[in-house]
Amino acid sequence: MKPGVCPRCHELTAVNAKFCFKCGFPLTKEAATTVESIKTDYVQLADLDEIREMKNTLKHELEEISKLKKMMLKVEK
Repeated sequence: MKPGVCPRCHELTAVNAKFCFKCGFPLTKEAATTVESIKTDYVQLADLDEIREMKNTLKHELEEISKLKKMMLKVEK
């Protein structure tokens, strides 16, 4: 068996390598699927973090609005 060549960086790779040791390019369909799965998981987690941050911001803004509303009601009395 001959070693392979990475299609991205043209580095020689081991016959059974799943990723290029130099640039990390996936060399098998299984490795490419793994990379895509990890990317999908990462994006979903990033989206969750963004949603949590937005929720916290909205909660803080609602608290501020509530305080302002109470102040306005006191002034009107």
